[in-house]
Amino acid sequence: MAGHVREIQYPTWLANVVMVRKSSGKWRMCTDFTDLNKACPKGSYPLPNIDCLVDGASGYELLRFMDAYSGYNQIRMHPADEDKTAFIADQANFCYRVMPFGLKNVGATYQRLMDKVLVNQLGQNVEAYVDDMVVKSESVSRHFDDLQELFDTIGMYQLKLNPEKCSFGVQAGKFITFREFTLNHVPREQNSRADLLSKLASTKKPGATRSVIQETLTPPSINSPQGSVLFIQEELDSLMGPYIAYLTRGELLEDKKEASLIQRESARFVTINERLYRKGFSSPLLRCLTTSQAEKVMDEVHSGMCGSHIGGRALVYKVARAGYFWLSLRNDCINWVQKCDGCQRHATLHHSPAERLHSILSPWPFNKWGIDILGPFPIAVRQLKFLIVAVDYFSKWIEAEPVATISAEKVRAFLWKNVVCRYGVPQVLVSDNGTQFASARVRDFCGQVGIGMIFTSVEHPQSNGQAESANKVILSGLKKRVQDSGASWVEELPRVLWSYHTTVHSSAQDTPFNLVYGTDAMIPIEIAEPSVCTTAFSEEESDQGRRVDLDLIAETREIAKINQVAAQRRAAFKYNIKVVPRDFVVGDLVLKRAQLTQMRNKLSPKWVGPYKIDDVVGKGAYRLRTLDGGMIPRTWNAANLRFYYS
Repeated sequence: MAGHVREIQYPTWLANVVMVRKSSGKWRMCTDFTDLNKACPKGSYPLPNIDCLVDGASGYELLRFMDAYSGYNQIRMHPADEDKTAFIADQANFCYRVMPFGLKNVGATYQRLMDKVLVNQLGQNVEAYVDDMVVKSESVSRHFDDLQELFDTIGMYQLKLNPEKCSFGVQAGKFITFREFTLNHVPREQNSRADLLSKLASTKKPGATRSVIQETLTPPSINSPQGSVLFIQEELDSLMGPYIAYLTRGELLEDKKEASLIQRESARFVTINERLYRKGFSSPLLRCLTTSQAEKVMDEVHSGMCGSHIGGRALVYKVARAGYFWLSLRNDCINWVQKCDGCQRHATLHHSPAERLHSILSPWPFNKWGIDILGPFPIAVRQLKFLIVAVDYFSKWIEAEPVATISAEKVRAFLWKNVVCRYGVPQVLVSDNGTQFASARVRDFCGQVGIGMIFTSVEHPQSNGQAESANKVILSGLKKRVQDSGASWVEELPRVLWSYHTTVHSSAQDTPFNLVYGTDAMIPIEIAEPSVCTTAFSEEESDQGRRVDLDLIAETREIAKINQVAAQRRAAFKYNIKVVPRDFVVGDLVLKRAQLTQMRNKLSPKWVGPYKIDDVVGKGAYRLRTLDGGMIPRTWNAANLRFYYS
C-alpha cells in the first residue's frame, strides 16, 4: 500500500478495518465505512445492464476477458476528502490517498472513468462493467488489432491490468499473458433450467422463506421445434422473417453484415408454440407481429371498441404494454395516428404563425388605404349600427362613417366622399372578402377611377392589419367615452378620431395630423389654459413658419418613413421567433380551418376537406381546389391550412 495511505492526526471520521481472506489465499483489508456512507448522498450514475452486456458480446468469434489491477486504487482521492477515509491501525491512524474499496459510490465512479476512457470503443469492440472488460472481435485477424487498440488506450491513461485475472485456462496457447478460449453462447430462452430458476425469485412474496426444489424434468419444460415449421403465412414479407429463419432453420441472409446483426440480435428472440416472441422489459415476452397483424392491433387500440384516438406516443406505449412488438413499432404508431382522418379533422388549431412577417409600407401619404366594417354597435339615431373605417397606411389617418346597413352602394359612396374627394385617388385599396367589397358595383367603381383592389386571405385578418389596428383604436376609445359620458357612440366618434389624429404614433414617432398637414393641431386645452403657441401668437411669424413647415414636410415624412421601417423590423424580429414554417407545394393535400358557419356545435370538426393546393400565390397565400377539380373561391393563408395524410 505504499503511496496509497498517509498518516493522519485528529481525524473527523474514523473507521475500523476487517481482514478478509481472498479465494486466492491472499488477504484483503476491508474498511468499515458504514457511518461515512450513511452521510454520503447516493450517486445516480447508471451502471450497465448485465443482460445488455451479455447480448452485446454474443455472436463474436473471439472474446478476451480482462480485469483491472486494484482498479479502485488507481483513482486519486480529492485532497480535501482524504481525511474522511481515516481508519485505525495498530500503531497510528491513516487515511487513503486513493479511492478505497467499500466506500459509497466507488463502483459508479469507476464506471464513469471507464466510460470516458473507452468512449470510442464501448459497444464497438469492448464491453466494460466497472473494472471488468471484455474485448470482442468478429474474426481472428481483427482480434489482435482490437487488443492493441485497448492496450494503447489503457497505456495512455496509465491504467494497469491484473495478469492473474486475465488468464483463462482453456484449450489454447498464450498470447502475451492471455490465453485463447472458445465460448459457446446459449440463449437464455433455450436454457430450460436456467430459465426456470431466473423467474423463481420474482414469484415469491416479499419476506417469504425461499427454497429450491431440484427435479429432473423429462421432457424439458420448453420444447424447441424441430425441423421445418411454418410459422406464419407472411414470414417472407415480414421484417421478422430473417429472425424466424435463423432461429428455426439456422438460415442467414447472404449479406455478411446483416447476417452478423441477426446472429447478435437473435438472442433477444424465442419461438414458443410456433410463434416468435421478443424478450421485453415491460413484460417477460412480447409477441412479434406481421405487418397485417400490426395494422389490426393499431386500429383496434387507437379507434376500436375501447379506443379514444390517443396520440402517437401514447399509442406506442399502449401497444407495447399490451404485449406486442415489431421492429418499426414506434414509427408505425406515429404514422398511423398522423394518417387518422378523425384525428386530423379534430386536431388542435394552430397557435404558432406559419409564415414570416411580411410588413407593408406605403411610399407616400394616401397611396394605399385599408378598409373594413366595424360593428354591430347599439342602434343609434337613424338606425345607425355599423361603421365603415378606412385608414391610410403611411400617415395612419383614419376616416370613419356610421351607416345603418352594410351594402356595396354604401361602400362606394364612402370611398367617393371620404377618400377620393378629400385625399385623391389611391393606388391600392386593401379589404377582406366581404360581399360589400367584392361586389361588382365596388369593383366597377374602383376600375373607373383607377383604384387597384387587393383582397386578403379568407379568415386571415392579419393580412389587412392596418385596418384591424384602426378598428381596435376606435372600439377602445368608444367604450371608454360612452361609459364616462353616457352619450351615443355616434356622437363620441368625432372626439375619438380627433384624439387619435393628434396623438404621436409609436411607429412613425409623429402625429397623423402633422404627417398630413405639415403642422401640429391646436387642441381645445390650449384655449382654456393658454399655451406658448396661443399667448405668443403672431400672424406674420405664424405665416412665415407655416411656409417653412410646408417646405420641410417632405423631410418630416421621410423621417417618419424611416421610423416606420425600424419599427416594422423590430416587430418582425419578435414575430419570426415564434414561426413554425408550413410550406405547401402544388398538389399537396390539405385541410382548411372550418369557418364559424360550418361549426354548428362543440362536436363539429375544426378542419374540413381535404383539398389540393392549386397555386402558390406567395407570402403564405394559396389557392385551393376540390378533389373533383372545382376551384375554391379566394385565397387561403397557411395559418388556416394543415397537411392531410392519407
